[in-house]
Amino acid sequence: MARLSDELIEEIREHNDIVELISEYVPLKKQGKNYAGLCPFHEEKKPSFSVSPQRQIFHCFGCGMGGNIFKFLMEYQKMSFLDAVRFLADRAHITLPARSTDGDSSQYEALYKANHLAAAHYYQQLQESADAEKARRYLDRRGFTAPIVERFRLGYAPPGWDGLINRARRRGIDPETLYRAGLVLKRDFAEGYYDRFRDRLIFPITNVSGKFIGFGGRVLEETDEVKYINSPETPIYQKGRVLYGLHQASQAIRQAGRAVIVEGYTDLLSLVQAGVDNVVASLGTALTHPQARLLSRYAKEAILLYDADSAGVAAAERGADMLLGAGLSVRVLSLPAGMDPDQAIREKGADYIVEALSRAETLLDFKLRYLLERQDNTSISSQAEVIEALGRTVAMVADPIKRGLYVREIAERLKIKEELVILAIDRASPRRKRKQEAPVTVDEMVTEGAELLERKILALLLQNPDTIPNWREKILTEDFSHPDHRRIAERLLTSDRSVPKTSANLLNTLSDMNLDSLISELCFLEVEGEPVRMLTDCARKLANDRMQSELRRLNEELRQAEQAKDQARIDRLTRKKKDLAQKRFNSTSADSAR
Repeated sequence: MARLSDELIEEIREHNDIVELISEYVPLKKQGKNYAGLCPFHEEKKPSFSVSPQRQIFHCFGCGMGGNIFKFLMEYQKMSFLDAVRFLADRAHITLPARSTDGDSSQYEALYKANHLAAAHYYQQLQESADAEKARRYLDRRGFTAPIVERFRLGYAPPGWDGLINRARRRGIDPETLYRAGLVLKRDFAEGYYDRFRDRLIFPITNVSGKFIGFGGRVLEETDEVKYINSPETPIYQKGRVLYGLHQASQAIRQAGRAVIVEGYTDLLSLVQAGVDNVVASLGTALTHPQARLLSRYAKEAILLYDADSAGVAAAERGADMLLGAGLSVRVLSLPAGMDPDQAIREKGADYIVEALSRAETLLDFKLRYLLERQDNTSISSQAEVIEALGRTVAMVADPIKRGLYVREIAERLKIKEELVILAIDRASPRRKRKQEAPVTVDEMVTEGAELLERKILALLLQNPDTIPNWREKILTEDFSHPDHRRIAERLLTSDRSVPKTSANLLNTLSDMNLDSLISELCFLEVEGEPVRMLTDCARKLANDRMQSELRRLNEELRQAEQAKDQARIDRLTRKKKDLAQKRFNSTSADSAR
């Protein structure tokens, strides 16, 4: 792509509202002049993630992640900067210059490109290769039609050791890149690489944007090999943060308001084949907090449909708590003993599974049945264990109204007092001492210390960018002692630079300086009072602090010169002290900035 001008990047940013975009990924609620929600970048139960519609930036006061709309996409979707620009340009219907042939040096772009090539290679092999005949027979036997194969881009990895490597080389992708993408392995006793997936049916895994990020491979014959192998975790693929099939199912999930969750690839494909489009899979592992939060962006309710064996029931119990903690309503469909979803559809038909989903148990019905089946209900200790277990579940619910309704229903169902349920919940959710997550006002910070003073000045400048030209001759960048503060000050105050319209615009030019988090934090600091007067006072103190520090240094040097009886040095240092004493911050000049 030809080099994009700063003006075009800013135009793209201005045509995409950050609150609207982030709301597609993170549920946000209005909180004063900003919006708040649970941070998508770290685990938390109380919202510390803030988005400013005024400044078009986000910041998490828990983990420190922050930046503008480009930074959010880069971190959340693992996009390169150019990919984020392209995505937002398309979203705003802005035409970008034609791409050049130079390619993108981003490590993420290289990995996406490698995975895209692999997906195309495996898909072509399934369609054309003679070796893939057994894979095609397997799909026919399972009832997976051509539209399903096309929709999920199912493929086949041939039995050779270097088929993908050779194809990648012809496309200019080296084996090391394939290795970083998890597509090949290094040889143990010799130099070189070999294909990870060989003679297997391939299930490509995509992110929510539809980009290929990993693969699962299934053996087609009974062998001593592991039935399924999967891509390892890479910079663009973390298994616990991805739901298989979400890209294909997202629209159906939003329309239905609910999602069906299964464990594996073939379970999902069987349900889609049966006409259930709003289904995702947890990639054969226990549901994680990030997966539950991801799903909560698309659905209000989840139906867990796991295998009927003890492992599946236990997974459903754990998964239900995860989903509940992410704010979803939860139901559970329990299949007949010994059945998995794929088998149920093949033996009982598509209509059976569709009807069964409509009568899935409520979470409380499932939990009570599951817990009471394991316990001797006549035992006081067993009853207490049931109450404690239900308390742990309800403790996951953040909404106080929903929590209260659960308390009432549990008390009625178990014929106990509500106080006992509340006690069990309190035990499961101990109060943690933590800092207040609301933004801290600058004036509440300790005012002594150069770094804190510098933060206050930068916060004022960032929040009032239209005043910056008036301060370029009055606040000296060399007065900033912290190197990161100095770099931001230089960008703001250097006279040969254009004035950034907003802090979000400033972040466009600092994306390679790793200062996004600091800038976003400073932009959220609440500054009370008239900005110009506060800047005048702070700038005067900053200059005076620097002069006092310089004076202390000169006094120490003068003391050493006097001990050494070095008259020439004494005279030179005395003149410097006199000159320094005459320098004072010109308050009348600073006041003229008002």
